Amino acid sequence: MTSIVAYRCQGCGHTSTIKRLRCSKCRGRDFAEVKLEKGVLITYTVMNVVRPGYAKPLTIGLADFGEGVKALAQLAINNPRVGMKVKPAQAVLRKIENRALLGTIFEEA
Repeated sequence: MTSIVAYRCQGCGHTSTIKRLRCSKCRGRDFAEVKLEKGVLITYTVMNVVRPGYAKPLTIGLADFGEGVKALAQLAINNPRVGMKVKPAQAVLRKIENRALLGTIFEEA
């Protein structure tokens, strides 16, 4: 199962998907790696005008993974609904000059 990696400050508990030298809240330096495997879809949008290489229509969603972490990714869901459970996965996001570019998508959990 794919997950989103986040970093939790051991001093104050603040969690971020960005690995920092110091916590942005308490300036602590001790972090624990946290794997976020399921989230809840907060909102999404469907785009019919996209850059070359992307499939049309392109649906992008924002999901809340708890721990204060929200993430944005393409949705591989036919009928998305706000409040549905999602999980991250790896997939081809687009193709450029016969090269497949991989990234994170959300699937229904």
